Amino acid sequence: MKDFAFYLGIGFTLLGLAYTAVVLFMRGATFGTERRPYVFNGVALILLGISLLARGLGVGNWVIYLLWAMAAYLAIRASREILASRRR
Repeated sequence: MKDFAFYLGIGFTLLGLAYTAVVLFMRGATFGTERRPYVFNGVALILLGISLLARGLGVGNWVIYLLWAMAAYLAIRASREILASRRR
């Protein structure tokens, strides 16, 4: 039986893929003119899901920590860009 992290990873990966698809293909003013930060958030979710999949499969911790660091960087960068666009 797989670990809970494996199934959680599947969920986060699917959520990230769905979120990114909505950001890229949805028409209208929901995300404004600049969609790049929202794509960064979607990719961060995908990386988080992949890291949980890797954790559930028993991959080495350094790979998981690297994926977490990349996801955190993208999420922080996206948040900063979203806040900066709202201040303009």
